[in-house]
Amino acid sequence: MLVVDESGIPKKGTKSAGVAPQYCGARNTVVNCQVGVFVAYVSTRGTALVDRELYLPKGWTEDRERCPEAGIPEQVGFACKQQLAAKMLARLVGRVPAGWVAADAAYGPDTWLRAWLEGRRLGYVLGIRAVDRVDVVADQGGVVQVAAGELTGQLEAAGFLRLSAGAGVQGPRWWDWARLELATPTVHGHRRWLLVRRHPTDPTELAFSCAPARPAPRWRSWSGSRAPVGAWRRRSRPPRGTPGWTTTRSAAMTPGTGM
Repeated sequence: MLVVDESGIPKKGTKSAGVAPQYCGARNTVVNCQVGVFVAYVSTRGTALVDRELYLPKGWTEDRERCPEAGIPEQVGFACKQQLAAKMLARLVGRVPAGWVAADAAYGPDTWLRAWLEGRRLGYVLGIRAVDRVDVVADQGGVVQVAAGELTGQLEAAGFLRLSAGAGVQGPRWWDWARLELATPTVHGHRRWLLVRRHPTDPTELAFSCAPARPAPRWRSWSGSRAPVGAWRRRSRPPRGTPGWTTTRSAAMTPGTGM
């Protein structure tokens, strides 16, 4: 399975490529930092970082005089994080034995990314926000779009099942799980589901994901837990000798060229 995530690396100054005031998960606030988008390969044998791209804000890509000073090639333009993720996944498809992709709600709301994965017959579990709208069957028939967070009543009726999301430091990490079939199928005609994870003691703590109905690995064990990007970086350092424009451990490569 391939897992997409991003990480912010706090920086001082303005010279490092891509550095700008932007959200940094490590600080849980907006700070001056670089942001990298990463792909990890996850299997029963462990986790390894397999690809990465540096996110360049528009303040960089629209300042063509600034880019050469940081070693950014002239042909590199702006790409959103979802586009960077798709670019890396395209490089990896066929090179690694993975049939599923997982990512958090920074990537799931983009329906084009879901369609891109479906077009390549890749299964996925992509997080969405409670305010993101999904297609459901209306009471009188037809299809309507409803915010995922407004479907808790239907989910309660469907029933929650308590399952472990894997072992934690204090034992199994129990969550309540439910699913609701969505109205529109995938591009290949598979059913599409809204998956919901609920805290066992706090019913207001909910996490939503979209997934196609395909034979899957134990989805509850990986949609409930993603290894922090920092852990991936510690386990899988980029090779030495890569271009020096980033000056970071997390995205040491030329923008837009991959590994």
